[in-house]
Amino acid sequence: MNKYDKHYFERYARLTLYCGFPKWKDHFVRSERPDLQNEIDGVGIEVTSSTPSHIREVEAFGQKILGKTVSGADEKRFRGDLFLTSERVAFAYSPIKGLEDSDKSPEIISAISHKRDIWEGYKEFNVRGVYIFTGTSIIDEEMLEKVEKSEAFSYFQLVFINAMDKMYYYQNGWKKKEFTDEELVEFKKKALAGE
Repeated sequence: MNKYDKHYFERYARLTLYCGFPKWKDHFVRSERPDLQNEIDGVGIEVTSSTPSHIREVEAFGQKILGKTVSGADEKRFRGDLFLTSERVAFAYSPIKGLEDSDKSPEIISAISHKRDIWEGYKEFNVRGVYIFTGTSIIDEEMLEKVEKSEAFSYFQLVFINAMDKMYYYQNGWKKKEFTDEELVEFKKKALAGE
């Protein structure tokens, strides 16, 4: 099992929610359909990623070879860009080759639309939410505006967009919660420990 599996991200999302909404502390449980359920406050949240699966696969492979000597076969297998020392040790990588479009709104909108489309049959809550890991810190107001104008957006009363060191959330307008380095380290440690 990968230590960064689906449950890791659900636990991580729950920890960041507590930081932004302390009143929810200990109210959410990890479940299925939706992933995070808060019976006390009537909130159900589905957790997902807006990063395309092929990029997640390349990132996982990159993490495995980072700091290791890379064979010619592994270098060919890697579909992104590898940065190697003269001794062929991977010191950095990019999951893509060349420039990538920095506008992440299409991927975020696609993730929201997908969760809206599969929500049928889920346990009903007064408040439906979706929590999206973007894998980037490059989120701006223009992107948030595009996301808000998307057709599927109105299906959810709460939308959370995790942008690494900050979380944008929509609840009657966009708000932002920034996380300190200490909080980020604590989130990761607790999520890996299964808390």
